[in-house]
Amino acid sequence: MPIFQPAIWAGMEISMKSKQYINDMVKREEALSEENREKFDILLLKIRFAHMDEKDGEEFLNSCMDVFSEAEQKGILPEELLGTCNLEEFTENFIRKCRNGYSFLKRIYWEISYIPLVLLLYLGVFEMGPEMVQYWREYGFSQLVRVNTGMLINTLIVLMLINLLLSRLPALYIKINSTDKAENRKCFFQLWLLLVFFIFVSVIVKRFMSVYMFQINYFIFLGVLLILCILQNILEQRN
Repeated sequence: MPIFQPAIWAGMEISMKSKQYINDMVKREEALSEENREKFDILLLKIRFAHMDEKDGEEFLNSCMDVFSEAEQKGILPEELLGTCNLEEFTENFIRKCRNGYSFLKRIYWEISYIPLVLLLYLGVFEMGPEMVQYWREYGFSQLVRVNTGMLINTLIVLMLINLLLSRLPALYIKINSTDKAENRKCFFQLWLLLVFFIFVSVIVKRFMSVYMFQINYFIFLGVLLILCILQNILEQRN
């Protein structure tokens, strides 16, 4: 099968995140030279963090590993057998071609799949939680929580930041795990600046832009989001 063609595995359910698959891939990778292991790690990270079907990613990685092993035996560069001079671009082209074959709704889902969990943990716990406690202190126990513009603005900012980090996850992972200490420090410093920026903006928003909007039942809100996250996880595991 050509390496650029998306895999079609009827009746096979192999999870790229399964322990057995990862162990098998690690064992095969150990047989490669250090230089080729570093190259293959780039392919592995891009595929694992890409929004695409796991079966397509597994087929691609297995095909690439076969090529890398063959290149090791022949004493040549894997790029020669793959017919490319840029492995990152080669992988991105494969991901792009796979995604173009998916339905529009499927591609949209992958872009927003993290939103329910963010709403549950950030908006539901860190934003509405303190507001709920303050409300209980002032008026006694109530199931209602006051929602203001500051909560929604900060949640929107969090969603934007998470989307940015997810889009750069492979590069961040490589930098964080790099043996170059200067690269490590630079990466952690950038993440620290991003965190400080968010805290600063969050404080400003809460101080000057928190206008009361409406009240909702806090426990029903959390329950709906929790059920949605559970169903989402079940569906993803089944697929």
